[in-house]
Amino acid sequence: MYEGRPIEISPRLLGALAEAAQADAGRMLLNMVRFDRHEISACNGHIAARYRFERPLDEGFPAFGISRAHVEAITRCTERAVAVEIRPRNQGGKPLAEISLPTSSNLHGMQFVVPRGDVSDYPPLDAVGPKPNGEPPPPGIGYDARYLDLIYRITKYAGFGDTVRVVAWGGLRDATMFEAGPKHGYPKNEHAALRFVVMPVAPVDLQSFGEALR
Repeated sequence: MYEGRPIEISPRLLGALAEAAQADAGRMLLNMVRFDRHEISACNGHIAARYRFERPLDEGFPAFGISRAHVEAITRCTERAVAVEIRPRNQGGKPLAEISLPTSSNLHGMQFVVPRGDVSDYPPLDAVGPKPNGEPPPPGIGYDARYLDLIYRITKYAGFGDTVRVVAWGGLRDATMFEAGPKHGYPKNEHAALRFVVMPVAPVDLQSFGEALR
């Protein structure tokens, strides 16, 4: 049983990260928010969002998933709290996750226990998305405004202001990678604090778009 340091995260940030998970419960893997000792991540096939911890949790913290519906229900109940703590636990041989409020919280005593999902077949997010190549981005990439708004809210709730960096891209129909947080990542951590990979919508006809704005 894991006895080390739990995940501690703002409910608003956790709830926003959950919005990047697939809403369709039938797509079980992508319907989960994924947790491990390094990060929290979510992906629905159109956007992937990854929140990297400033320092890894203790050895032995397992990788697991919690359904988007459970995460959203818990964050709605705890939205007035500064943070929630997430711990893996087992009960009667069943893998569970315990979400509670820190003892310093004004809502201390509130606790939730939900099933832990198997994420052994979760998509390898390190392999998803473009790599920086030094080439200028192609003109006319269009993005779903809902995902740009989600990136804004996650970045804001993480405490990194309202600016993100575009760090890698492919062609007009390829994914784009955004990052936010300390410019060079956390100390001794080469991974950006926040990373997003977003698939574009149909390419934008810049000439027609410009004429429509006149």
